[in-house]
Amino acid sequence: MNRSPKEIAHSAYSACVMEASAEKPGNVTPTKGFDDLDYADFVKAAERLEPFIERAARDGEKTGICKPEICKLIYEATSTEKNVNFGIIIMFMPLAAARGGSTKKLLESLTPDDTKLLVKAMQRGKLGSMELKDKKLSKYDIFSKEIFKTIDDEGITPLALMKLAQSHDTLAKEWVEDYTISRAISKRIDADSHTIVNEYLRTLAEYPDTLIARKAGLEKAREVSQMAKWVLSGNLSITEFDQFLRSDGNKLNPGTTADLIATGLFLKLMSA
Repeated sequence: MNRSPKEIAHSAYSACVMEASAEKPGNVTPTKGFDDLDYADFVKAAERLEPFIERAARDGEKTGICKPEICKLIYEATSTEKNVNFGIIIMFMPLAAARGGSTKKLLESLTPDDTKLLVKAMQRGKLGSMELKDKKLSKYDIFSKEIFKTIDDEGITPLALMKLAQSHDTLAKEWVEDYTISRAISKRIDADSHTIVNEYLRTLAEYPDTLIARKAGLEKAREVSQMAKWVLSGNLSITEFDQFLRSDGNKLNPGTTADLIATGLFLKLMSA
């Protein structure tokens, strides 16, 4: 793609703001938020992310791949305060370096040293997004005391870590599968609120949200997906769905789905 690094960075900013600006049920929007999170937080996060995306795109422009920088930039872009867009940081950085093209070779080139930076970013964000529920895999938990020794001993690359997590983390699966879901979204979505909301509902209906699954269990995530199908078929109002998703704080916030929509928008804008 012929976009300049600055244009790619602006596309990232625009994608983040467009996604947050659409009145999507269960998410932070311009009119609705949670006790500790509001729309302004997402706009500020988009502004903060922009220069890091430009750096990733610039490195990708110079070298074709960005072997040493992807995970370093993810770490540097992760705030020590509110991390409202960590999933977006994880998703956008490889795409920016690849300029919207295939990330396969880029991600395959990353080393165990990059894994350490990625894990440090997750720890800095205090997120447990890569926590592994299978007790047999507990040594790969990012909060394990031995995680860095395990990375060294087994030569675990970022892609290998994502493969371990892909069964319960859709964003990890996207890294492994070169953004299959996000690329499909980018072909259907347009930069208007109505289309964004519809694609959000369609994606949520098809893929149980793994953030909800981690917070409330897989069965609850599947229940939410079924309700999204009812909204699409006209058997449930979007207002009722939104009220249900907000009935227990942010426990049922479909955050993974929002990250997928933002990524689809980023890809769309880069190719425009």
